[in-house]
Amino acid sequence: MSDRIDVRKYPVNVSPPSPENRKKLLRRLDLMNRELAHAQMAVSQLRNALQHPGSTKSLADGLLNSRNWVLSLVISHAFIQMVLDNETPYFSMHTIQTRMMAHEAVQEGMEQARQEHIKDLHRTT
Repeated sequence: MSDRIDVRKYPVNVSPPSPENRKKLLRRLDLMNRELAHAQMAVSQLRNALQHPGSTKSLADGLLNSRNWVLSLVISHAFIQMVLDNETPYFSMHTIQTRMMAHEAVQEGMEQARQEHIKDLHRTT
């Protein structure tokens, strides 16, 4: 697997959580499991809409659900990272790196789509 946005060069920094924070983290992990299940359903929804073209409503619904649940997962990851970070969270380099990587991931996906779109425009039929 390639490392298109250099995620491997950024380590994480954690400290053992307090018992209270451990409980919060376990609750958040339960939430992440639900978010992940919804994201997987959205992928299935998109796949179904693409395999059975018709109305664009099901495609739009799948895209909306995918976006919403993936972003919800990002929120949960950021929560977990900040709770486990042993630096001052708002000044933590790891938090800044996560923000930067999230932005770079969006940019990378957009660039890949742009490149594919350009290929489609120049494809002869």
